[in-house]
Amino acid sequence: MSKTLSVLLISPTIPSTGNLSTVGRLQAHFSKNNINTSLCSVSQLCKNNELCNVTRVNQIVNETQSHGILLLHAYKSGCFVICSCNKNCKLRVRYGLVFGGTDLNEDIKNKQKCIIIKKCIEGAAFSIAFTKDLKFAATELSPSALVLVKAQGLDYDLFDLCSNKMSSFQYKPFFPKKKPIIFVLPCSIRHVKDPLFVAKDFMDWASSIRHVQDVRLLILGSIMDKDFSSQFLMQLDKLQTTTSLATQWLQKKFRKRAVVSSIKGQPSSDYDVETWINDSNGNVVQHFPALTKEHFLGLLSDGVFYALINTSLSEGMSSAILEAMSIGVVVLARDIPSNKSIITDGYNGFLFRNGGGFVNQAKNLLNNDPLRQKIISNARTYARLHHSPCEEAKFYVSLAQSTFL
Repeated sequence: MSKTLSVLLISPTIPSTGNLSTVGRLQAHFSKNNINTSLCSVSQLCKNNELCNVTRVNQIVNETQSHGILLLHAYKSGCFVICSCNKNCKLRVRYGLVFGGTDLNEDIKNKQKCIIIKKCIEGAAFSIAFTKDLKFAATELSPSALVLVKAQGLDYDLFDLCSNKMSSFQYKPFFPKKKPIIFVLPCSIRHVKDPLFVAKDFMDWASSIRHVQDVRLLILGSIMDKDFSSQFLMQLDKLQTTTSLATQWLQKKFRKRAVVSSIKGQPSSDYDVETWINDSNGNVVQHFPALTKEHFLGLLSDGVFYALINTSLSEGMSSAILEAMSIGVVVLARDIPSNKSIITDGYNGFLFRNGGGFVNQAKNLLNNDPLRQKIISNARTYARLHHSPCEEAKFYVSLAQSTFL
């Protein structure tokens, strides 16, 4: 009788981040294929810092009876497979690595972090990158490492939406009736996400046409960097001062509520977002803390948001972009390597390099509904063909079985 494979997943598990989405999918893949998983968050490992990193992980391996380890994020998780007591401690089992994005795009710029990432890659039985660009970055650090490329898959429910139900999908022209046209930017509030990248240009454009169309930008994201968030909120406050004096008091009230809620780090409620949507004098650019994934996807599916934006300086592979494509919401994304690996400009989405470029793309989209229909159809087909969770599952299950058993 063959033994049941058990895999220990070690990952940052911060809400509303890509790592958490990846962990959820991997657990679903393994569960569907009779592979046991145990999840250990980075925050759990940080609690017992008197022990060597490797000793702590070995203890969890013993407790969970795991045959192998799968790490998500080469720095945040990777440091726990490297001996920290200078006694050359070794892991009891082999490990594989899934790159996040910030590890290879941002963390390697820091000398000490880069050393850890390099050691983590060199010790891994295999490493997985979402794009060829990330693979290139990894092999530059460790030329002899086995680095495989596998694009992220969709969640199973979303994949069903754009595959099994493709024939029943009905395109809905966008005709707002006293409702604002909302471009949504889902991102945590930190430097790498650059949340105000298009905000000034958006504000100028939206304010100039507000007597004709109520166009708004909604930034949904939790505070992850307190220093950066202070700058973000200050800049957002300055932007809001450009709005008309007639609505200053009401908008100030909204802004204060959002700031307080953001600092607490609590998910935004239906009431907060919907009150802003229904307020004819609501801020042109508004920030609320992140919604739960279920709530956010529900609003996307219900057509509350006209388009989704990505402004990141760098990405691994954006789950939010793939989710929007599969649901039928147009994506406008910053022209960076990861986004270019998903989006062909003008075919299944739009790419922009600056705020002015974004506004031009947005104007074009609003004035050309047949183009919007074509983009939505192409994006849904692309997601179905290239981001199947079933294919992703086969890849990871086969790799785990061949490596850890």
